[in-house]
Amino acid sequence: MPEHRVKQKTVLQKFSDAAACCLHFLKPKKYFILCASVVKNIVLIRKINHQLAEKNRRAIFVVLTERMGDLVAAQCLLDDFKHSYDDIFWMVRNQYADIIAFNPAIKAVIPVSFYVETLILRRFFRNIRGVNLHIDGWQCSTFHTKVVNRNRLGINVGNYYKYGSLADVFSLIGTNHIANARPTIYPDHDFDANDFLSKKFSYPKRPLLLLHFTSDEKCRSWPAAKAKALVEWILLNTNMNVLEFGLTPLLNESDRIYLPRSHLHLAQQMALIKIGNFFVGVDSGFSHLANAFGVPSIFLIGIYRDFSTHLPWHLSDQDRVLRSDRDAYNIPLDDVERAVELRIKELGLEK
Repeated sequence: MPEHRVKQKTVLQKFSDAAACCLHFLKPKKYFILCASVVKNIVLIRKINHQLAEKNRRAIFVVLTERMGDLVAAQCLLDDFKHSYDDIFWMVRNQYADIIAFNPAIKAVIPVSFYVETLILRRFFRNIRGVNLHIDGWQCSTFHTKVVNRNRLGINVGNYYKYGSLADVFSLIGTNHIANARPTIYPDHDFDANDFLSKKFSYPKRPLLLLHFTSDEKCRSWPAAKAKALVEWILLNTNMNVLEFGLTPLLNESDRIYLPRSHLHLAQQMALIKIGNFFVGVDSGFSHLANAFGVPSIFLIGIYRDFSTHLPWHLSDQDRVLRSDRDAYNIPLDDVERAVELRIKELGLEK
């Protein structure tokens, strides 16, 4: 039998064996989505293996597939990885790929359908180190299967915020030490945010306020009624334009309010955040984007699971935190209005 057929049979057999072990919890439609993505990515990985072997390059593949805030924070590791490896590859779900796609430290993004796909694909890498950054005990958002990712410090979903910010946590999981660098993120460099907003606002040169109040968990969100009242106060007492991010915004568009929703790719929304003057919001992916870009912020935070004093971000002297002794949902409107008013004066953004 020709040698190339033997190799092809071995690859197909590996794929078949790995896919079969997932069948017991996959629905048929999702299974076919998974299979199609795996076949496409096996071809890509075989090309990567060949190119690396041909050029004798050291490489690492990172596995962190979802959650915006996690993907932002974990990019603090890239400086460390660059010192040890020539090329960095990153496996991420398609809908989150924009968050890392424009980072020049990453050689290539490998878009996957679901987390379980990474369990199959990692078998096909040759002489490439892999690092799984998912927190031990994390559950896949699609199939709710728990990730087993033991680490030296015993970091898991029940204790991870006791080790510092999200960036600190991923540093410790990936390298066993806290990275010196803060996350550096990159928006779509072909998207002109200022030009785009000039077509959305009547007075586009006014200061730009960024908002996000809806997390994927109620305890980390802030109520719609309070958010709307805050924005009414801002529109009345300042001349700021407002961007509210998220797929389920609380506001309505006007000549001073724009809602990107899904009209723009994430990397384009990142470009809008980068030029913002001020962010107010809850613990969410968008708060991590604002923090990474150094946008002065007021973060609304409360008790989360068993964590009451945690701090997900690395703060600068331009950031403020409003913390509730219950959950963020209970932070009073008056407290937020006073903090916003004071911060606007401190930043010189008055009307």
